[in-house]
Amino acid sequence: MIPPSLRVAILPVAIAVAVPTRPALARDVTVQAAIVSDYRFRGLSLSNRMPVIQGGVDVERDGWQAELWGSIRADGEPEGREVDLYLGRAGSIGALSYEAGARAYFVDCARAYFEVTAQMNRPLGPVQFAAELSYAPAQAGLRDNLYVAASLSVSPVPRLRLTGRAGIEDNAIFGAKSDWEARAEFDAQPLTFSAAIVQARSHMLTTEDRAPAGVFALQVKF
Repeated sequence: MIPPSLRVAILPVAIAVAVPTRPALARDVTVQAAIVSDYRFRGLSLSNRMPVIQGGVDVERDGWQAELWGSIRADGEPEGREVDLYLGRAGSIGALSYEAGARAYFVDCARAYFEVTAQMNRPLGPVQFAAELSYAPAQAGLRDNLYVAASLSVSPVPRLRLTGRAGIEDNAIFGAKSDWEARAEFDAQPLTFSAAIVQARSHMLTTEDRAPAGVFALQVKF
């Protein structure tokens, strides 16, 4: 299990790696850090609606992709601390791009939670279509979990991208669940600004958890 100290240290380490060594980084390595007003995962807040600091390192080589990513609450509270490890394979067939892989989630010092995922995207004229299928087998005292989502995105003007996304889920905790998101992103490299409205729906969620919420983020990427 990844120790809690690594969860707290991942973001400063990532930023330290990015700044002094950027000229030496290979073109297939990306370092990112972000400040987000609320950590939402498939519509649900995993930070109790509090701001978070997130960051990670992505490595891509010969179609293989690996990622180390972390999230901590900005106020330092341990709730919602998370570290993810991902390994996947990406490729393309004509205009269709695809990726499949496995992810391990380490949340609040608990044992790893594993999920396999596949996604594809394809341009449809000026619109980009994407679909995702994710499955987690029964583990950690929970039954299996299945998630399916689709999104459409378009860039009406340079640097601005608008995205609409919807997902349905047979959730291991909340049963039948759905979520949606409408997002606007402005790319001002190396910074990206985004604003979104998200919502999750399930009869097992509280009224507060089902309410639409605004999420704002500032990300830097090298």
